[in-house]
This record gives sequence, structure tokens and C-alpha cells, in this order.
Amino acid sequence: MQDYLQLVLVSTAIDLALLLPFFLAAYVTAKPRPSPRPALLFAAFVLMDVALIYSHRVLPLIPSWGGWNWQGKFLEAAVPVLLALLLPAAFPAVRMGLKLPEQRSRWRALPIACVLYALIGIPVMLLMGAHLGINTDTPRAVFEATMPGLGEEIMYRGLLLLVLNEAFGRPWKFAGIQLGWGFVIVTAMFGFIHGIEVKAGGGFAVNFYWSAMIFPAATGAVLAWLRERTGSVWPSVLFHNFVNTVNDFLV
Repeated sequence: MQDYLQLVLVSTAIDLALLLPFFLAAYVTAKPRPSPRPALLFAAFVLMDVALIYSHRVLPLIPSWGGWNWQGKFLEAAVPVLLALLLPAAFPAVRMGLKLPEQRSRWRALPIACVLYALIGIPVMLLMGAHLGINTDTPRAVFEATMPGLGEEIMYRGLLLLVLNEAFGRPWKFAGIQLGWGFVIVTAMFGFIHGIEVKAGGGFAVNFYWSAMIFPAATGAVLAWLRERTGSVWPSVLFHNFVNTVNDFLV
């Protein structure tokens, strides 16, 4: 339990510390000045998210088929959905993006994103040293094609983006969407979490892999664009899992 608490608290503290400059900029530039309550709520949800991700270490409820964290991703997706069901006034499903796009034409953004990833993302990864191959097995293939998109999109581009958009609004227009500091903060956070490794138990260590943050941050910007463009997290879920599945063939 001690290792678990250390892992959760340190991971959360690092994430929030790295995001602090973005929050300061958001509060300084926002008009009217927002209450600090949304930032505190955001911090509480980040702490909850990290606790859920690592929950299998203290209370394994779902088998980790293939060594993958099915439990963490399932709980990460389930909690925002439960909030929308139990507290619809505070966390409306529509504004959290839990409903399908209202207009069918909005779905066009998904194939556009997939084609752009094939034309830009894959060549960039190949230039960075990756090469084509098979880097998967059945458990990994099933996991990558389902769980990361469900858990991370519903939490980050659903719940967390809702909290920030409600606090700071979406005053800017770019690439056909309205966006604000929520877009920036969630995208930055998505990059940070992919480049920070915290180890607890058998020796405590924190490693920063700054280069590993760039590609997830760029992908996160596309995911956030899809969310804002379509008004739904589901195109982002599909694109997220598409990217992960394609990456299984880059080694």
C-alpha cells in the first residue's frame, strides 16, 4: 500500500507541477477572472485518475490478460460515465461528449484524421528510427484496439476538458473549432504522461523522457480537435485506438 500511495501521489504531483504554468497563464488572461474551484476540481480528478490507473496493484479485480492494465483503463472510462449518470446537472453527458455527434457530417473529421496520420504520422515515425514490422500478440492487439482510447478519451477529452472549458471558456477559433486553455492544458498533459516514468517499490525513481512527449502531444492535439469538431469523444476514441493499432506494426 505504501508503494501504491507513493506512486499515485508523486505521479500526480509531477503532472500538476508541469501544468502549473499553463494554469497561471489561463487565469491571468481569462476575463472575467474564474474561480479557483475548477482548478482544484481538475487536480482532484487527476489524482483520482492516477489512483484508478494503478488500482490493480492493491486491489486486482479484472485479470491483466497478457500483462496489460485492463482494470485501470476500464475504471478510467467508467467513472466519468457514472458521474454523468449520477450527477447530470454538474456533468452533463452531452457537454462531456458522451453522445454520438449530432450531425453525420461531423464524422468526416475522423477519416480525415486517419488519412493525415497515415501521410504524416507514420513517415515521421519512420524518419525517427522506427521500421515496419509486427510488434504485437493477441492480448496486446485487443487491448490497443479498445482500452486506451476508451479510458483516456472519456477521461481527458471528456471529463477533464469539460471542467476546463467550463472554467476558461473557448474564446479562440482555429481549424474550424472553438477552443481555449482547456484544449492546451489537456494536450500538454497528454504529452507529459507519456514521457514520465515513476517507479515505486524495490527502489524509487522518476525518469523524464522529453522526446517521448512530443509525438503523444501532437497526437493529443488531433484528438482534442476531433473532440471539439464533432462534439463527441467517440470519434477521438476510434482515432486513438486506430493510432495505437497502427503503431503495433512499427518497431
